[in-house]
Amino acid sequence: MEPDYIKVARECADKLRELASDVDREATYPHESMKIVRDSGLLAAVAPESMGGYDLGLKGDMWGLYRVIDILASGCSSTAQIITVHYAAMGVVKAIGSDSQMAKFADASTKGETFCFLGSEPSQRFTDTGGRIKYDSTADRVKDGWSVNARKFFATGSVGCKYMMLFTMADGAEDMTGLMTPVVDVDADGVEVVDSWDGIGQRATTSGSCSFNNVFVPDNMVIGDPGAFLKPGTIGQMFQLAFASHFVGLGQGALDFTIDYLKNKARPPHGFERAIDEPHVAHLIGDMSVKIEAGRALVRRAADALSAVERGEASPGEASCAVYQAKCHASQVSVEMGSQIFRLCGGQSASAKFNADRFWRNARTITLHDNLDRQLTATGRMVLGIADLASTTR
Repeated sequence: MEPDYIKVARECADKLRELASDVDREATYPHESMKIVRDSGLLAAVAPESMGGYDLGLKGDMWGLYRVIDILASGCSSTAQIITVHYAAMGVVKAIGSDSQMAKFADASTKGETFCFLGSEPSQRFTDTGGRIKYDSTADRVKDGWSVNARKFFATGSVGCKYMMLFTMADGAEDMTGLMTPVVDVDADGVEVVDSWDGIGQRATTSGSCSFNNVFVPDNMVIGDPGAFLKPGTIGQMFQLAFASHFVGLGQGALDFTIDYLKNKARPPHGFERAIDEPHVAHLIGDMSVKIEAGRALVRRAADALSAVERGEASPGEASCAVYQAKCHASQVSVEMGSQIFRLCGGQSASAKFNADRFWRNARTITLHDNLDRQLTATGRMVLGIADLASTTR
């Protein structure tokens, strides 16, 4: 018997699917879709049950978190990305924040207030395993709090969020041990949100840029101590696996579209009553389903590995390898599924009225979040036993 949150997520995804094409075309923050998620109660899913959530993710039902992301992404990829970022920030609060902070943001989530999580910077540089060296964003100690100065981009959901969680460096920090995660109210003095996102896909995520000029953050809005983010050994990989799950759901959405088109819109060739009766159609649909289910299975294996790390039964390096394997596979599958639509459905499916290209555009855009070849290389080095992925941080 499936948990209640799965039924809720499926019902939510069905409603999102009806709006998804318009959401893509309008390319603005999806207020109506976000209201659907808010009214479902899923915004608080990461919070403990005692605070109105389902206790998904870190310190709870790890696999359940990725099932929800997968299902929502099959309905609307843009909306699901905004939710995934919100879940990531809530996961950080749950992992290294205080009980009072968790209660505050759980309550905010039930009211429909979401997080934007800001890591990326214009000057960012990475190690050969995909980890960041440090951030240019700074948090300087002032009376009763911190003064934050930062420039961030890929600010997913920033147009409609209430809170922004930032990666910054504590004053004087020379490496990632000084990493801080302050939370800023979007209406605070010194915050500027620039809706400059113009990607070919994920068009409604409003992933533009934000700047912070001497923004005051009180002590009670800083999550954990400097360096605390790195200590659990699972938070960074939780982000990576969330993307993998999203890619799987995106691929599922492409498959669902393809099946619906073939059953209800495609004209069958001579000699066949239905388009789905052609032998090659069943062959290709079978191939698509196998690849998607393989991705889903890899995500589950990686989620179990992260849970094992939390229980002290596996190393962060072992979990990192499983997470990267899931993400690399899902990255390639989601892009392939967006292309297979046209191979199966034919020239008429390329009509703009169907907007079928959004699946490929969304997959091609969001899978650029990381350098796939770099992650494949890092995974291979881990499998070969010549590198340790445990220190990789996003």
